[in-house]
Amino acid sequence: MTNVLNQQSTGIIVLVALFLWDNKKEEEQLAQITRDETLSRLPLRLSTNRVVELVQLRDTVRPVSINTPLFFTHQIIHIVVL
Repeated sequence: MTNVLNQQSTGIIVLVALFLWDNKKEEEQLAQITRDETLSRLPLRLSTNRVVELVQLRDTVRPVSINTPLFFTHQIIHIVVL
């Protein structure tokens, strides 16, 4: 009888842990989406000296990320016009 209770308790603990882990991951995803949307509203100066928001370039450009060789501490973003 105690063996069954231990198994049920273990199952409940595992379910609670998975629920908490899933909630944490969901919050992280929402934070990333919010950050991306905020960044897409920032002004961007194009090589033609035209200032636009990234969201205005949606479906016409593709951001390309290139890591620098200095321990990947800097990141350069290039906008490629399609």
